[in-house]
Amino acid sequence: MTSNKPEGGGLEFVLAELDRRRGHWPEIAAASGVAYHTLTKIAYGKIREPGTSKIEALAKYFREHQEAA
Repeated sequence: MTSNKPEGGGLEFVLAELDRRRGHWPEIAAASGVAYHTLTKIAYGKIREPGTSKIEALAKYFREHQEAA
């Protein structure tokens, strides 16, 4: 059985969390160390294959801040 909420730390998980936390991107960018401009490009699909380090940084932030959204 598949969950509707992507788990783990891949691109799908990060995109789902970015969508869910729209409006909080400046704080997410600052806390994760990923530039806001880069974060928005990832969220809007302008960067088709973002670097692993950026996805890992965002995924780590989301895992550590599950209660924030």
